[in-house]
Amino acid sequence: MKIRLLKIIGMIFVSAILINGCSTGDKAVDNSSDKKVESEEKTESEEETGAKEETDSKGESEPKGESGANEELKDATADEAYEACPRLFSVRPDAANISWQIEETEESEYPLVQLTFNLPEYGDDIAFTARARVSGDTVEDISGQDYEWTVNEENETLNWNGTDMKAVSKRYTGDDETVDLLTWYDEEIGINYSLLAKGKDLDGFDILAVAESMFPAEEEVDGPSDFLQEQAGVTEFKDYDEIISYLQPGQGYAILDVMGSDEKVLLVTDLVFEADKSAYDASVYIMTEGKPMQSSNVTGNGSSFPLRIDEEGIIYGGDNHNYETYVVSNVGSLMLKDYIYDGIETGTEEYGGYTRPGNDFDHDEEFKGGKEEFEELLQKREGLPIIEFTVIE
Repeated sequence: MKIRLLKIIGMIFVSAILINGCSTGDKAVDNSSDKKVESEEKTESEEETGAKEETDSKGESEPKGESGANEELKDATADEAYEACPRLFSVRPDAANISWQIEETEESEYPLVQLTFNLPEYGDDIAFTARARVSGDTVEDISGQDYEWTVNEENETLNWNGTDMKAVSKRYTGDDETVDLLTWYDEEIGINYSLLAKGKDLDGFDILAVAESMFPAEEEVDGPSDFLQEQAGVTEFKDYDEIISYLQPGQGYAILDVMGSDEKVLLVTDLVFEADKSAYDASVYIMTEGKPMQSSNVTGNGSSFPLRIDEEGIIYGGDNHNYETYVVSNVGSLMLKDYIYDGIETGTEEYGGYTRPGNDFDHDEEFKGGKEEFEELLQKREGLPIIEFTVIE
């Protein structure tokens, strides 16, 4: 958890709307000449037609999917961007075509910040646009997009170094392009974020994973990323034993062999159920360059849906509406291997999600099953061993 900052008063969002038009009059200036009146009416009609054609032309030239609120953006440096937003997303070191822009406005201390970039694993096939704006208590979509979304998933959770934030993901599928949009809100500080991805084919693409990889870089060093670091008052540890030493009575830990990691993985939790020594939420530490680093969280749902693990080292979470599995990715971080849902929580009641045969992000397979296949997965999970945590007395 991070230290709560003062929420900033919601800013006034200013947008200029240009309305082109021309009204015609009903009266002639001089009735002494029918020819003059006819000429004036013709001139007015031509002006009205010209204004309409100008408006139509502008409407046709506007890029499909962009909203009418076109912010005036100016080029900026990275330093200027980070000054404009107190908790701005970071940029991966291997990102290409990086460009920062800031909204031109004098109405607020915190303007809109925009970042465009590409990632090496997708090349030029996918173009990314990330945005952030301090908005106080106002939750808003700052992406500037109004596509006719074919998928709208409101039951997403984005994790930034131990802090969960509710997110909404959307997808538009057209003849020539596919667009993914993820929006989320940091209620502790009052910041709205969005990440847009455009490409010809986004089948298997995981926009949530990209957003999670962009968590603010300063949090890696300065801020606590989970409950243990907050109560310990430190963010770096020499080994797992030191981490365990900071646990308090009632809390617990488990050291496991997890798929994708050559070394043991440590799970710590602040709540262990006495009946079976289980937990439904745990912070995960993975050995990185000889030191344990907090990677993310694994989550079930209460005592009815505790964390489980199979003989291959795959961790199971989720509940009766979500099937989730976790492994260590090929780049050394915790990843969702499988994520499948029944759509009940979002009201769509449509089954969906993805599975990954290994621990990389390159071979996603869309879940195409229905109720029967989904319930089989839940039954399989229920038959797996519960992860037993050692409780601190």
